Amino acid sequence: MKCPRCLAVCMDTDPFCFSCRSPFSRKQDNVLPGAEGGKPPYAARLSMIFMCVGACLGPVVGKEYGFISSSGGGGIDFGSAMWAGIGAAITGTLGYAIGMMLFGSGSRK
Repeated sequence: MKCPRCLAVCMDTDPFCFSCRSPFSRKQDNVLPGAEGGKPPYAARLSMIFMCVGACLGPVVGKEYGFISSSGGGGIDFGSAMWAGIGAAITGTLGYAIGMMLFGSGSRK
């Protein structure tokens, strides 16, 4: 089943949504901390979007500036994997900072 509030996938036997912490039954209202929230944390979502873009652009930037040399062998190219991680880390942090500036704190309000 899906949570009616945040559309996260939940089990039928869950007492509350583990993503937004809203209870599935009315008798559990005011029991769970964080269940009174309204907006989802947009800063974390923006960070994830920036991270995906950075993981794609990291190897491109690494090859463009000559940090990655093309190896003819098969298998994992560890230079490209390293630059994908570096790009994801840098842009993910940047995306979270921009999200905090645009949408306020990362907590639910």
